[in-house]
Amino acid sequence: MQDELLQRADTAIAASERLVDELYAAMEKARKLDEQLHCIHQRRIADELSRKQGRPPQLVASFAGRQVESCKRRDPSGRTSLHWLGNT
Repeated sequence: MQDELLQRADTAIAASERLVDELYAAMEKARKLDEQLHCIHQRRIADELSRKQGRPPQLVASFAGRQVESCKRRDPSGRTSLHWLGNT
């Protein structure tokens, strides 16, 4: 009886650890998406300001047929990350 309870407890602990790992992975994905959204928002603000001042919008680099931009916000490693803009 006690061995069965210990085995069930071990199974529950393993499942709990797996769920915590999944939660952290989802939180990291949400953080990255939030950073991308922030960059797109900042780019749109800059483009709107450029239009109001009569200047052409800032250029967006093209990489492998898709538009990307180098966001000025840096990740913790100090590198500038590229963010996909899709067809915007």
